[in-house]
Amino acid sequence: MLAEGRTRQEITKHLKDNFGVSQSTINLDFINALSELKAQQEPFISDLKSIIADRYELLWQRAMERGDFKTAATVLKQQTALFGLDAPQKLDVGDSEFTITFN
Repeated sequence: MLAEGRTRQEITKHLKDNFGVSQSTINLDFINALSELKAQQEPFISDLKSIIADRYELLWQRAMERGDFKTAATVLKQQTALFGLDAPQKLDVGDSEFTITFN
């Protein structure tokens, strides 16, 4: 159903309405299915990361050979972001003050 483009909410509603499957079972099965899918795709993802890393390395080398340090820095920044090596970004969430009361 996911491959057909249905959302998780649509799948959940379909399973509940048609088969009486509980929300907790649906959540657990969904998590397990995604983990299995990720494991199946890992070899492909690893190969793709290697190809991309090689391409970035070539772009960086060519930029450095030309003395184009701005492009070289941009290539490095994009590469680190792609592989999750950049520093976490801080987001401004505005005024986040709240109060918790206990009865």
